[in-house]
Amino acid sequence: MFYTNKSSPFTTSFIKSVEGIYKSIEDVDDPCSQIVAQQNYMDILNTYSLMKNYEGGLKRRNGKTTRNYRFSDEREWRYVPSITDNYFPFIPIENIDIDEKKARFNLSISHLHLEFCPDNIKYLIIESDADINRLIDHLESVKGRFDVATRRRLASRILTAEQINSDV
Repeated sequence: MFYTNKSSPFTTSFIKSVEGIYKSIEDVDDPCSQIVAQQNYMDILNTYSLMKNYEGGLKRRNGKTTRNYRFSDEREWRYVPSITDNYFPFIPIENIDIDEKKARFNLSISHLHLEFCPDNIKYLIIESDADINRLIDHLESVKGRFDVATRRRLASRILTAEQINSDV
């Protein structure tokens, strides 16, 4: 994830460039040049899909908004499939503003998912010892998906930021 300040010269210039390239594609007369311009535009969108505001307003489903929410604190890892003709890279909010619309869109991209299994997980890092039991309870709640041995193995991979900081 690439966190940016939405007011920075980099971010505003990047967004302006994306919009400018999109508008200028239609003005390209030569079909070969238009294909190249469209590919360049899609390459830029691939980069853009990995960008997120460092900080800003977070609007929740219940209507509450958290001002100055720091998105970088989420430490988000995002799987973004390469942009193809099989789906739209950006969806206007009015196309997913209600649960039915969002469900319909999610169904259309359900084939695009990242698959991994519990054996791929090496560490489960949480903030403090106080969070350990809650994570173990969560692992137990998915018992229909994983057998007892798998859940125990995952629980054994729990580390806390406190442990890591004190050991380093």
